[in-house]
Amino acid sequence: MKKNYFLLFLVVPFLNYSQPGSESAIMSINATIPYQGYGESTAHVGTGEYKIFYDNVDGVLDKPIFFVDGFDPNDSRDIPSMYSLLDFGNPVENLADLVRDEGYDIVVL
Repeated sequence: MKKNYFLLFLVVPFLNYSQPGSESAIMSINATIPYQGYGESTAHVGTGEYKIFYDNVDGVLDKPIFFVDGFDPNDSRDIPSMYSLLDFGNPVENLADLVRDEGYDIVVL
């Protein structure tokens, strides 16, 4: 039994770290407090999706930059298209890729 606990202590610290340059799956987040707008008959709970693009240095979520979608009533922008909005220049470079090389993490919401 002691060996099992010892192995658990060896493995758990590595679960909080990702490989440099990796990314998480697209995950959902839901509000717990409903909001009822002015003139509306029912309250609604907010929901959203996010994805974490870890830096290319150490793969630890330590210096996040949040990239948040603006007003989009049709919910037409998805996370990959938002990430591609950061493309610039000729030849094409991506601002998110550049800051990830500098050790920053990108969280797209």
